[in-house]
Amino acid sequence: MRAIAPALLLMALILPAARAAEEDPAAADPQKQTAIDYFQALTAGDVERADALVAVPFDFDGKKVLSDIEEVKALHRKVLEDKGKREIPEYSIERTMEAKELDGEIFARYAVYRVLLEFNGRKQGVDIYISEQEPFRVIGVRD
Repeated sequence: MRAIAPALLLMALILPAARAAEEDPAAADPQKQTAIDYFQALTAGDVERADALVAVPFDFDGKKVLSDIEEVKALHRKVLEDKGKREIPEYSIERTMEAKELDGEIFARYAVYRVLLEFNGRKQGVDIYISEQEPFRVIGVRD
């Protein structure tokens, strides 16, 4: 009986965490959670939070690779200035293999999450590129 008690205690500690991961799929995928946090921060105008989630080099819409974190921070402030703080719309987010690739000489490995939402009656998508190594950081965004 003594040998069973530690095993039962261990199961009691592990099972609630496993159930929580089942209930919240993003909890089981920290890269996805980083993409969610970034999307929500930018949408809500929380530029400080968005700033904390990025790393350089940073691909901006396939048009420019920013190599200075201050450039990325300025980009976030420009987004806030142009679009303002908004309520976070209903959206879905999933990993995708259909996104355009980043420059392979600069960005070796990454995952891409596509945010799908409806805005003014039109469906829109935004791809958020997340580094493969921890701590997971946003290294690009394209719409």
